[in-house]
Amino acid sequence: MKRFLLALLISLIWLQGKAQYQQKEQPYRIAILACIREYEPIPALQGYIDLHPDIALWIGDNIYADTEDDPQVITDGYAQLASYSTFQELKSSTPFYATWDDHDYGDNNENRHYPIKAESKKIFREFWELQDLIPADQDGIYYSFFKKVEGKNIQFIMLDTRYNLDAVSADGSGDVLGENQWKWFESEIKKKADLRFIISGFQILLNKETGSETWDYFPIAKQRLFDVIKKNGAENAIFIAGDQHYGEVNRLHGALDYDAIELQFAGVNQIEEPEKNMHRVSSVAGSRHSVAYIDVYMNETETDVPHLQFTIQGFEDGQNEVSYRVPLSELKKEIKIQGHRKFGEATMVSFSHRFHNLDAHFTRDGSDPTKESELYLEPFEIRSTTTLRVALFDKLGNQRSEIRDMLFEKLNPIPSIEARNNLVPGLTFNYVEGEYNMLPDFYQEIILKSGPATSFNPVEIAESDDHYAIQFAGYIEIESTGVYEFHTRSDDGSKLYIQNRMVVDNDGSHSARTRSGLIALEAG
Repeated sequence: MKRFLLALLISLIWLQGKAQYQQKEQPYRIAILACIREYEPIPALQGYIDLHPDIALWIGDNIYADTEDDPQVITDGYAQLASYSTFQELKSSTPFYATWDDHDYGDNNENRHYPIKAESKKIFREFWELQDLIPADQDGIYYSFFKKVEGKNIQFIMLDTRYNLDAVSADGSGDVLGENQWKWFESEIKKKADLRFIISGFQILLNKETGSETWDYFPIAKQRLFDVIKKNGAENAIFIAGDQHYGEVNRLHGALDYDAIELQFAGVNQIEEPEKNMHRVSSVAGSRHSVAYIDVYMNETETDVPHLQFTIQGFEDGQNEVSYRVPLSELKKEIKIQGHRKFGEATMVSFSHRFHNLDAHFTRDGSDPTKESELYLEPFEIRSTTTLRVALFDKLGNQRSEIRDMLFEKLNPIPSIEARNNLVPGLTFNYVEGEYNMLPDFYQEIILKSGPATSFNPVEIAESDDHYAIQFAGYIEIESTGVYEFHTRSDDGSKLYIQNRMVVDNDGSHSARTRSGLIALEAG
């Protein structure tokens, strides 16, 4: 009779009787500052220092110059802001990136006709030390940059919503960005990013009936903003906006194919009554002195999914006034790829998505799909190892999603082996001791005890209450050739091998959990 050699490694690792669990991933922290009256007290700057942010975004009305034609007033306003020791302390520990709104551009509600906008741009570039990011001859202060976080790329797109802003027109035909900035924005949105923040000085998702400044007064430009994102298949985008002297979260269903989400804050030392925003989905921050920040968790862990958390706290009482979580999966156009990723003879594959106006085109050879690639119409069969890549396209051929891929692997059955004679029921074990965080290499350890075992119960074998590992080995009989799924459940780590092939990796220091794996085995 032929049987398969089954090797199962189980380690149980404790320190002072308690499992050593992985620490939670540290977030990437983004401070948000806006609407600061520089000649009034700014106690919340100390709150930003205490946050220990990774970067600080100054998103507009960073000072209140409010001058019609005197650049010196702007210069003096920045000098006053810089005179605060808390500003200097925050600057010494945190990279600053800034854009502007009307009051630091120069005057309330000013647009492209502002007479000293060139002088204001020069002062802005120099004060915020952005000469390397903003060309001197550029028509505005728009720029972008990337940050690498946990091996992922976060893109920050800083829009200029003042330098080329038209006056509001009755027919809504006015522009916000200007053609040069639109071309630049489209080139930026095409770049690959695992998460992208698009920063606007005033709100995108605020209905014009409030009477406040908003992209809603420029409906053609607002729709163009959404369309550029959609038609270039740009996922992972979220808006940050300022202007209103409070904080909130706004959401517009399906505006980017996925929901448009706007994190709004502008009130480091100001407050006002909130507008009636039809897109609001959160509470409203109501403290005069506030701090706002975004914590980004880019990677999946044992206990959570990638997400961001937007928080606004009252500085004086430390209470959270807005707390809003966005799983990063909500910023994607989901395409479900269904089928057995590992299979024997064949598997059926299907695609599904919720966008009825978009088509799925795919390739079977690992190449990028185009509008000319195979069109998905119905489930199909795969009989060999294949890498499928699929994306969504509109009727004009624009790629409207990022590419999803999945490897489908045909498993070739492992031949059985001759078992030793005189087998008896049970397993053999090897027992070792040590302060392990991962399973040890048993070939490098001193075996303290070995022998037969009738179960996987470590209590029957262990000589110590903690700091040990056990290796079990034995044979199993397979009645028919096929693909088999094996599971282990352990606290802490375990691995399962068949014929020296790792089938289940459940290693590491963790609480009780189940992991599984597939392998093809011949009968025997």
